[in-house]
Amino acid sequence: MDCSVQGAKDKLLTALGNQTPTPEQSYSVVVQEGEGIKRIKANAENAIAMRALGEKRTEGNSLAGYTMLEIVRMLMHAHGQNLAGLDKMGVVAAAFTHSSGDFATVLGNIANKSMLKGYSEATEVFPQFTATGNLSDFKIATRTDLGTFPSLRQVAPGAEFKYVSIGERAETAALATYGEMFSINCQAIINDDLGAFTRIPQKIGPRRRTHRWRPGV
Repeated sequence: MDCSVQGAKDKLLTALGNQTPTPEQSYSVVVQEGEGIKRIKANAENAIAMRALGEKRTEGNSLAGYTMLEIVRMLMHAHGQNLAGLDKMGVVAAAFTHSSGDFATVLGNIANKSMLKGYSEATEVFPQFTATGNLSDFKIATRTDLGTFPSLRQVAPGAEFKYVSIGERAETAALATYGEMFSINCQAIINDDLGAFTRIPQKIGPRRRTHRWRPGV
């Protein structure tokens, strides 16, 4: 009864505050458009490449160690997408149907890195017996090459050296398009199966070295 009006007001606000339930912790991320989204995509790509390809961690990458499904959630939340009520399959499906296509782009970059890794690890012997050239279209082109140098002849003492003749040979070459497609299902992402989309592209890499023009072969 001796409490002042201001004191009563303070006590009332304190009592109401104590009765307010603590909000549940939510999974969310707030980023700015533009550079913020680009940073998360770069971190996501580096996080997957660290685990799949042994790539070094970029400085300040907060997504290092995240599973693919966790990365999907981060990318979707970065675009303000509400994932409430979606199961794992629904989250992955939403990621591939979202207009930004961020996760698909990240996976595509990882697959490309895997293919280049396989390409660089493959032994290449073509430069030992081929030459590099350019073709401007898909028409059949003719390439002229000198023949092999003949075996050296023995020169008797006091005899003169003789000239040799080197013939020519021609081979045809043409540009062609080679390619295959492979798919990755949602289960591979939910199971965090990194090998599903790194092993296949890595095996494609050496094939890129075999589809080249080889004169006389």
